[in-house]
Amino acid sequence: MPAAFPLPVLPDALAFAQSDRLFTLSFAPGSGIDEGTLLPQELSGEEGISEGFTYTLTCLSSDAFLELKQFIGLPVQVSLLTDGGEERALCGLITRAEFGGSDGGFTRYVLTLQDPFAVLALRVNSRVFQDLTVLEFVSVLLSEHRQSNPVLASCFDLDDRCIGEHPVQSWVTQYNESDTAFICRWLAQEGISWYFEHGEAGEPGEHPKLTLVLFDDVSALESVTAAKIRFHRDDGTEPEDSITDWQGARTLQPGGIERASYDYKSVVTSVRNDGAGIDQGEHGSQLSSTLEDYRYDPHHSANDEDDYARYGNLRIGAHEFASKHFTGKASHRELMVGRHFELAEHPVHEQDAPEDRQFTVLRTRLVARNNLLQGEDSEPVYQADFDASRKHIPIIPAFSSTEHAKPTAPTLLTATVVGPPGEEIHVNDLGCIKVKMPFTRSQDHGYAEGAGASGTDRDSLWIRVAQPWTGSQYGQVWIPRIGDEVLIQFINGDIDRPVVTGSVYNGTHKPAAFSDSGNLPGNKALSGIKSKMVKGRGLNEIVWDDSTNEQRIRVATDHGKTALNQGYLVHPRREGKGEPRGEGFELRTDQYGVIRAGKGMLLSTDARNNETGNHLDSKELTNQLNSNLELSKTLSDAAKGHNADPLQANEEAERLINVANKTYTQQGGTGQKAEVPGYEEPLLAFSSPAGIVSATPKSHDIAAGEHLHLSSQQDTNIAVGRNLSMAIKEAWSVFVAKSGIKLFAGEGKVQIQAQDDEIEAIAKKDIRITSVASDIDFTSAKSIRLTAGGCQVEIADGRITMKAPGPINIHGSVKNLTGPAKVDPVVPELPGHDICIACLMKAAQSGSPFARRYAE
Repeated sequence: MPAAFPLPVLPDALAFAQSDRLFTLSFAPGSGIDEGTLLPQELSGEEGISEGFTYTLTCLSSDAFLELKQFIGLPVQVSLLTDGGEERALCGLITRAEFGGSDGGFTRYVLTLQDPFAVLALRVNSRVFQDLTVLEFVSVLLSEHRQSNPVLASCFDLDDRCIGEHPVQSWVTQYNESDTAFICRWLAQEGISWYFEHGEAGEPGEHPKLTLVLFDDVSALESVTAAKIRFHRDDGTEPEDSITDWQGARTLQPGGIERASYDYKSVVTSVRNDGAGIDQGEHGSQLSSTLEDYRYDPHHSANDEDDYARYGNLRIGAHEFASKHFTGKASHRELMVGRHFELAEHPVHEQDAPEDRQFTVLRTRLVARNNLLQGEDSEPVYQADFDASRKHIPIIPAFSSTEHAKPTAPTLLTATVVGPPGEEIHVNDLGCIKVKMPFTRSQDHGYAEGAGASGTDRDSLWIRVAQPWTGSQYGQVWIPRIGDEVLIQFINGDIDRPVVTGSVYNGTHKPAAFSDSGNLPGNKALSGIKSKMVKGRGLNEIVWDDSTNEQRIRVATDHGKTALNQGYLVHPRREGKGEPRGEGFELRTDQYGVIRAGKGMLLSTDARNNETGNHLDSKELTNQLNSNLELSKTLSDAAKGHNADPLQANEEAERLINVANKTYTQQGGTGQKAEVPGYEEPLLAFSSPAGIVSATPKSHDIAAGEHLHLSSQQDTNIAVGRNLSMAIKEAWSVFVAKSGIKLFAGEGKVQIQAQDDEIEAIAKKDIRITSVASDIDFTSAKSIRLTAGGCQVEIADGRITMKAPGPINIHGSVKNLTGPAKVDPVVPELPGHDICIACLMKAAQSGSPFARRYAE
């Protein structure tokens, strides 16, 4: 530590200069600090591949009042003199400056030099990258810093030496994470190592240079200036620097690796199971044979099987790389991280093949001193400890689940659903949506023309939406719409694997107003589902109304104002109140309505309180039909006994009753079964204990393809505002068991015609024909016969013949018997029978608009 070093005793002020020193310090021109302001006394620090560096530089100054803050952020270069007289550059950014003590003559200042990654660790950000490889989004990040930060622009470059294929990452999230942590974990995951090349300052006015080197193959690394470094003791008499200590080290590693990752698109869990293939000696291999590095990786960890195999090989390579290292000590000042060398004159390795004597420097820990103090000549002026690996061994960083862990995903995050302009719903074939994460900022996404923070479908990948129930072509589908605020969770806590788990209301998206009426908290007893017509205001809704003693369910759509309302019916509620409009259920629409049942339907007002009874329980209906059938049979038999036609539809009526009385065995998947009512044919039945009413201001058409059976146990009345007309194909038979038949015409004629046969009127008692105010005419085309009591009067063939077994009496005050006179009878012309009734009936039954006359 700085306090451990005494302040130097310098002979005079001229000794306070950097000439003829082991290492010198220079600031970039334009820093405002003169070269002689600080004299470097000691440099110590550590640097490694995929680790960066930190050096502590102790300096002396004759000025005890230097402001520390003037050093912060300055790029500096330490030039270290090598054994060949060349200078080796060590560059860094000053991230800390402290006062190290003063004796009144000279003051010690301690500067901390670090790499740019140490600086970028101070920038914490949240953003997303889409459809880029790791090298592409790392380049984007570093370019943004170099473009916006003049200090980094002047001293920081990128050298991409990667030669392998690195897949495109569809979605990468940096969340509350420093740029350095984000870059390093992704480089480690992809098997990319890195280190910093230190470059000398160029022309005056330029800053010292640090170049970040990325590599995924050791062939990209260069050798140190002195390609061979000998293993030899070190003292002042030796002309060259050397390696003074060399040790090998073996570390036990797992005997195999296994990885598994689920991919929802292919619905496959990829598994990689590989042996590490590391020679760990007989006992080491036996011990490691049951030691397996098994990890369940995040979902969709690779683009395909080949890509996943590559990740498995990287993990194997990381174990192999960690299995054997070498450590050493050296006075060689050109031994730099990321460079390889050939070890010469080592008693063990000298027997190895040339390629096995090649090593790559992995890490250095050095101390260098300028001999400013009296009596310090005995101390080494430069000493470095280092780690190395054989040159041909791939340098693959270990992907640590702790050091390279992704940032902890929040338990819940909200995001806004986005989509293309002019769209309301944006979804793919799996029901995935796109969102804008709340943490993204437009200034971080300029490289992608705003994608990620634009408020459009370019802001994210397709994100799955969790549903309460999903299956193959079945389940529930809920698609959040553009502008909705949704809840985001992360599968396995992986910040790069978001899933939508719900949605929430906010200040612009208020809770649903059912039936477009009222809102919360007034309508707090209402719950349900309400959707909105795309690009319109129409709605579909299911409402559960749990108001006290006013429960109801409403299923409705604005189209045609179609709704099924059940329970306590009210007009739409406002502030929890709705005007009553009935009880029960209402199925209504302004459009067309159909109730269709393929096996039968019962419409009944016969009560089954508290949901008792079976589904098609219709005993009241069949009881009434059976009672009426018995009446029909009795009257039919009576009609037949009185020479009238029987009721021929009784048999069909009885058949229909039997159809309605059928049952079937109902059995489901649970094994429970029962005999329940079930119509044998697709019957439509109506039943009501209080009556059935049917009315229309227009026409009412009742049609039956076979029989029409009407029966009533009391009166049947027909009231007709105009005409009552009947057209009967075969016969009309009317039988009245009691009280007779009455036929009255209040106005107009009563006409009875038998157009093809006789009219027969028979009465057990009198037959009366009376004209109250006019004449009675009997007209016959042939003859008229009146017969009673053995007498007969016949009018025929121009003669009147009277026959009587007894006297024939003619009374009159005057008897005129004149000459003959003739009166021709006037009879109406009856229609013919050109109409084919049978043809018409067949056409009606077949549904044809044309009637074909069939040959008789």
